[in-house]
Amino acid sequence: MMRRLILSLACCLFVVLGVRADVVVEASLDSTAILIGEQVGLHAKVTAPKGTRVVFPEYANGYLTEGVEVLERSEVDTSVIDDGQRWVLCRDYLLTSFDSALYRLPAVEVTSGGKAFRSNGSLGLKVNSVDVDTLHPDDLRDPYGPVDIAFQWDGSFLGTTLLLWVFLVAFVISLCRLMKREPLKRRITVTPPPPAHQVALSAIAKFKGRTADTEEDLKHYYDELTEVLRTYIKDRFGIDALEMTTMQLVEAITQTGDKTALYDLRELLETADLVKFARMEATEVDNDRSLLHAMEYVKQTKPTEAPPQRIVKVVDVDLRRRRIRLALRWALTVLTGAATLGMTIYILYVLISN
Repeated sequence: MMRRLILSLACCLFVVLGVRADVVVEASLDSTAILIGEQVGLHAKVTAPKGTRVVFPEYANGYLTEGVEVLERSEVDTSVIDDGQRWVLCRDYLLTSFDSALYRLPAVEVTSGGKAFRSNGSLGLKVNSVDVDTLHPDDLRDPYGPVDIAFQWDGSFLGTTLLLWVFLVAFVISLCRLMKREPLKRRITVTPPPPAHQVALSAIAKFKGRTADTEEDLKHYYDELTEVLRTYIKDRFGIDALEMTTMQLVEAITQTGDKTALYDLRELLETADLVKFARMEATEVDNDRSLLHAMEYVKQTKPTEAPPQRIVKVVDVDLRRRRIRLALRWALTVLTGAATLGMTIYILYVLISN
């Protein structure tokens, strides 16, 4: 029986010693030397198994030791380590002293499970006094007088500053444009007009479905159709087709060497002459055939190469307009420069006077 009792007490002792070994207390200071009235932080750190209840000292009397006051105590900060098996508890104390001396600070003591745990060893804190001129004890200086408040921005001054930036940017842009030499020639991009065959085909397409019931309507029908073709020939081949008779026009086209659709063109022009001058009564079939001949002639004689999408031309710059622009740039540069200089001087005056 006695043997079992001894074994039980030994086990309890080992458990208590194991718990004590698992609770570690550490303490440190921000600095080991301060001046009278300065403040220093004391950091207490406790490492213990997770779930262990630890009570930090409160220093209710306001003193860590005689001559060293405790001004503030922080809340306990907790963090977990060792995969959640242990945690670290930290608490900070703000200390000060108004007596110059070398203080031996006691170890930080915490309690856990009814037992006390202390940090290893004690800390030293040196509190130094402020140097006093003992050779001139009567050299007392008057206190400083009232200090004017710092410069404050108001609405008008802020607006003036923003306006200065606007004038400054305008001056820089105007100066850069003034220093840039304008060429005497300028390259411009011109969109060319639609090719002649597109204009002619669009105009011929409008004749589809058009009826000519009377002799006068029929005459107008062929007048307009032949005018479209003659305009196309003029733009396409450079032949003055509008001022030529049918025979002259056919001969001129023959000389150009383009005989592909000459037969259709001749038939169309002859039919038009008969309607206009001989008062031939053309049927609706004749009108449709003439319209088809006109469309086929344009399609067969149109150019094969694609027209340029844009044409770049080099033109002379108008010297008079160039001089006017140059004078305006000079005037704008001078005005913005003068405004920038004047507002800068005004802002400097306000800053110096305040």
